[in-house]
Amino acid sequence: MTELEQAQQQLKEVQATVDRLVEECKKSKEFEWSYVKGQTYAIWSEIVDSGYDGDHVVALKHGRLRKTKEAADDALALNMRVGRLHALAEQLGGLKEWLRWEENWYIEFYKVEYSAGYSCTVYEPEKVYMTKECAKQISKMLKDGTFKLEV
Repeated sequence: MTELEQAQQQLKEVQATVDRLVEECKKSKEFEWSYVKGQTYAIWSEIVDSGYDGDHVVALKHGRLRKTKEAADDALALNMRVGRLHALAEQLGGLKEWLRWEENWYIEFYKVEYSAGYSCTVYEPEKVYMTKECAKQISKMLKDGTFKLEV
């Protein structure tokens, strides 16, 4: 197979993936997204891209689009805090899956400081669940400034 034929085959595979994603989005009855190319803000790993005019299907699937810069900045900050917290809990060996009727520890911001909390019955998907020891250690690190969730 020549390089041209390989490239054409890869292009067909990419187009098939895009077509599949478009169909998945069309079938979704959960929520009707209304973003206009070039008039949205895309959230990437470290930046907010204004006037995004790329592939909205993929960006929507991954929750990366917002209508205003303020919403995009807020979402980026949230994503970074959760990502840093998840990475720290993993590094400390304390990540855990949420299990009903067990103590599922997490970090919360209460009044003016971070602290460890837990739930046995309520699952909140935006929280990073960890062991009690890990939550206490991270809470201490956040309080004494050893680690910061905001960058």
